[in-house]
Amino acid sequence: MSYVLYAAFFSSYQSSSLIVALNCDVEGRAVKLGKKERKKKIQQTKQNVNKFLDLLPPPGQTAPLDSEILQQMLEQSS
Repeated sequence: MSYVLYAAFFSSYQSSSLIVALNCDVEGRAVKLGKKERKKKIQQTKQNVNKFLDLLPPPGQTAPLDSEILQQMLEQSS
């Protein structure tokens, strides 16, 4: 059994993002992905991050996070 860890780094100053995907086995050891698998995982991760970003308020505005957004963050991290 394996799972994907991903992290997204966003810079509002440069309006750029960097998405890192790493496939890990149950013990947490990194597993090398094939080129096609790696590309597919990265594309899926980008789509998930973009969907999540659409739920957030515009830059410069703060809004309390509701439980649905927090639940999605938890599901994406596991």
